Amino acid sequence: MRHLSTASLLACVLLFSAVIVWMGQSSLEAPEPSGGSAFPGERAMATLKHLLQENRPHPAGTPENRVVRERIEKILQDAGYEPEIQMAFQCNPEARAPGCTSVENVIAVHKGSKPGKAILVTAHYDSVPAGPGASDDGVGTAVVLELAREMAKRKTTNDFIFLITDGEETGLRGAYAFAQRHPLMKSVGLVINIEARGARGPSMMFETGSGNQALIGLFGQAIERPVANSFIYEIYRLLPNDTDFSVYRRAGIRGFNFAHSNAASLYHSQRDEIRFLDPNTLQHHGDNVFALAAALENIDLETLRSDADASYFDVFGRMLVSWPASLNLPLSGLALLALLGFAVKQRHELGLGKVGLSLLAFVATPLLMFAAGWLLAYPLGVWPGAHPLDHPDPWAGRVATIAAAYGVAFVMAAIAARFSSAALFLVSWIVFALMSVALSWYLPGAAFFVLWPVVIASLLLWVVPMPVVALAGTAALAFFSLPYVSFVELVLGFGNTQFKILVIAPLCISLVSCLPMLVARWAWWPAPAMALASAASALIAMQTPAYALDHPRGVNILYYQDETPPPDWIVTSLGAADDHALHAQGFPSEESTFMLMHILPVQARVKPAADMQLAPPVFDQLKVTRTGSTTTVVGVLIPARAGYQVGLGIPAGSGIRSIRVGDPILDSLSDPVVSLELVGSERLSQGKPFPVVINGIGGFRLPMEIVFDSAKTPEFYVYERTALEAGPEADRLRAARPADAAPVHSGDASIVVQKVVLGKPLP
Repeated sequence: MRHLSTASLLACVLLFSAVIVWMGQSSLEAPEPSGGSAFPGERAMATLKHLLQENRPHPAGTPENRVVRERIEKILQDAGYEPEIQMAFQCNPEARAPGCTSVENVIAVHKGSKPGKAILVTAHYDSVPAGPGASDDGVGTAVVLELAREMAKRKTTNDFIFLITDGEETGLRGAYAFAQRHPLMKSVGLVINIEARGARGPSMMFETGSGNQALIGLFGQAIERPVANSFIYEIYRLLPNDTDFSVYRRAGIRGFNFAHSNAASLYHSQRDEIRFLDPNTLQHHGDNVFALAAALENIDLETLRSDADASYFDVFGRMLVSWPASLNLPLSGLALLALLGFAVKQRHELGLGKVGLSLLAFVATPLLMFAAGWLLAYPLGVWPGAHPLDHPDPWAGRVATIAAAYGVAFVMAAIAARFSSAALFLVSWIVFALMSVALSWYLPGAAFFVLWPVVIASLLLWVVPMPVVALAGTAALAFFSLPYVSFVELVLGFGNTQFKILVIAPLCISLVSCLPMLVARWAWWPAPAMALASAASALIAMQTPAYALDHPRGVNILYYQDETPPPDWIVTSLGAADDHALHAQGFPSEESTFMLMHILPVQARVKPAADMQLAPPVFDQLKVTRTGSTTTVVGVLIPARAGYQVGLGIPAGSGIRSIRVGDPILDSLSDPVVSLELVGSERLSQGKPFPVVINGIGGFRLPMEIVFDSAKTPEFYVYERTALEAGPEADRLRAARPADAAPVHSGDASIVVQKVVLGKPLP
């Protein structure tokens, strides 16, 4: 093969890389709507604006949430349905946030012409306390309503159940209420769920459930612009994240879970508003859900059952490639055997010294990349205090990362050119084949990153010269890995560049063996050129603002009052705090650890507050019974200000064994014998600190039964959380919040805490 000059080869590598990154980035943006779309995007946007016209937060159980629910109900009625409101006080003892929520699910049914399993199309309408939830999950709600309108005009074989849940943000409790209590659950055969983790981006199908081979086949045929791959599914299964879909998946029901994830700093933020929502994102969700509904409306759902899984990936959002995951392991094994066989044939290239040096180069490349990424993490993420998942202008950081990785590869290529690049090639691809075997066994959905490059290399190796194989294998690795430099930002920010850079480690290892084969003598100069490009890009990134109006840092202002005066102002931040703004408001320069409810440590800036003298919640102990070694107290938790959240903070070693709660009541208990649900967990029996969180009961009273060791006199804390009350200090702090900051998750709040001693009345 004719050798190229170092400069021309470098230009080809960089140009090819730029094209792959650009094409990959285009698939991570919501596509422009096609002219023949069946989904009425403009009407859906009008529906969303109607639902959220006040642009206010509406957590479960609040009057604002009930207004949104009534609008949903009216839209379904106007479409010809008789919607049902499923009201439930749902408790989940072993959820990540043990407690209960008062929920009001909205359910409508489109009847098909034949009996059988139904398609459940679902989203949630409640928001977090910080923001109005236009993206999370107003988009999903609007899509479900538009599909319900469309189905009302059509005759289908299958039933469609339209479920718009409440209480998703407080522990998936609306979905649990439907799954555990509603008779329609027995008829559900497949689920389509629409969620969000940002405000922009494509409608990504990121979860299906096990036994998904037939579902993925249908998905690939039905969806015009698919964004999905089995790597996302494998990673999501490893993360501690849930959506309403999780409830149905655990019940053995398969389906399709969609979400958009760009602009993650707007997620659960005060600025999760319609003005920051990309209309193309709403359109793409609608196109996908309408297309799936059309493919499913007359199909026998039993034909979609399978015990086999698929591996799959989209080609830049244009088409879906899928195959049985069961093929991954044999393909990997055959490729490994082919590579080992060729290595035996070329054993004259594989002396012990060459193999040792090749293995050393294979290990050294990702280690040096990690070190370069660690250094870059400071100017790209740590020093600017960048958001952990989002950046207003990430391209300088991306260029810096890729340039640093290539710089390492070029250094190692110059070294490898001095011994046997052929040995390094064979050793590297044999190790890649071993990686493919391991992934095919443990994470089959993620194997395709190295599987197909390894298969390509093992097939070509026997028929074309080794430099051509090296080039083809490197190009395949670039095709599969470079687009994920951007994608990985959904789970890792620039503060973790040392881990992000490893996404392209196999590509860089392949470059180390490939480049010396294609030039007569690989020069040193590309490495410092890449280092200079990386440093210049990092300098630009460091000077680029890390936050903006539509990419805000999270800043919550809390007024905290307990039995120990004075109360406190607490400021918590997601992303780096704005030191200048906080100092101007009298907060200390350093964070400290503050114990919310005396059990939950948070890192925050804290200063004394003027006493607002807010009324605390009360635990009224009505009945005390001792049986053997345990004592049972039955009482009522009484909110003072109709807060959207009340709860208990149980300190470590309290002696409390179990906690049960009953449905909220308006008046005091005349009979303390009520139907109770367990909200305690194993942490109580282990004596660990334990929060019990109750959402959405408003001004109602909460019956409770607490069992504890008679040898102890337990102390715990009841609390109530409301939106931050107005007042001179509160108004001043809110007004001083910078434009690039916004409340997030639970938002600005007043938290009032009261100590309770069990077995003794409150003073």
